Amino acid sequence: MSQNLSARSRKATIPHTATSYSTAPQKAAKLWGSGSEEEGGEGGHGGPGRRKGTMTRAKSDCSLAMADPERTQLERRFTEAREEALAPGRSNGPGEAPEPAPTAGEPSMMTLGEPSGAPASMGRLTRAEALETLDKYEEQWKDEPAAYSDETISCYHQHLGGSNHGFKYEVTIDSDPGPVVAIARELDLMPTWHKFVTQAKLVEKINADKKDRTFGGLWGYVEIWFPWPLSNRAMVVKCETLDCLEERGALLIELLSGDYEEGKLPTTADQCPRLWVKNLTKIVPLPPKPDGTPRSQFTLFCETDFQTPLTPKFLINFILKVMAPVVYSQVKELLESSFGGNSQFRSRMEETPEMYGAIKESVEVYQSAEAKRQRELLYVTLRCVGGGCSVS
Repeated sequence: MSQNLSARSRKATIPHTATSYSTAPQKAAKLWGSGSEEEGGEGGHGGPGRRKGTMTRAKSDCSLAMADPERTQLERRFTEAREEALAPGRSNGPGEAPEPAPTAGEPSMMTLGEPSGAPASMGRLTRAEALETLDKYEEQWKDEPAAYSDETISCYHQHLGGSNHGFKYEVTIDSDPGPVVAIARELDLMPTWHKFVTQAKLVEKINADKKDRTFGGLWGYVEIWFPWPLSNRAMVVKCETLDCLEERGALLIELLSGDYEEGKLPTTADQCPRLWVKNLTKIVPLPPKPDGTPRSQFTLFCETDFQTPLTPKFLINFILKVMAPVVYSQVKELLESSFGGNSQFRSRMEETPEMYGAIKESVEVYQSAEAKRQRELLYVTLRCVGGGCSVS
């Protein structure tokens, strides 16, 4: 295994050719799709010059999405966003700065055969590395306005150049960290609830190390569904969870793309093109609500290489305004319905005390110490207000 995606993964990358900005959305949609398509003629679907799909994924073993009413609705919303982006004379909306038109002869940020730089190695993640990454991301995003926000979630976006895009998501969930970590970690259960995941597989477990305050992790395969005309993309990732409560008052989960023996994966890179991802999730346990309901704040920093130089603007908008809020609502519903009694998630948590039991214990110790610190601070403050202390 190497730190870069394999040659076959890079083979899935589409070379850049110069094009004008006016044709960029159409060109990007064409590059992203891997299905069998026909040109729409006069009176055909979508009118002259539009493309008509047969929903057949040529030269690909990516999973086709099962018939699902919610996915059908998501496809409709995606189509609406795509139609708006492809409409003649469309102007950019708030926060949508146009990408500059490529210049003839301009070199591509991602050309055929160029290494992707997928960073995951077989070594263990160190605390110093995780904290350094967190500090970098917090500095990078500190002045970025939200690209989309509602009463449940705030979403941010940065174009990092070429086919690389950065995302940040902030959300507060009524749960302690353990169940949410279980939702993300129990990969084989993900297709049962996640409308954008068609198949997932836990490939290898990474053992916990209590002495080093690491909760272990995994190597896994996750295949992401995208509405037509886009094709599915797969992620081969390494994920590790660290206890950084003493240093930052948070748990940190790092997820990185990497190479893994393709014979142990559901597809090869030829069969299902890879997404390159680099994620860091910061989980801050919050004081409970007055009724005792636990709360946690989640901040996800994400870098994605879409492996094609023309990433459609409507795809970015779909991720920010549809994908992220839908996934949040699915997680919220899952927490409310699947973590009581004899559920699969609850059983998994009970069967893996070195992960979930250790997380629960660490959070309880941290919150107890934090509550004690707050009581002492309040006591000192009240003494000062009563004249029992002096300020120099």
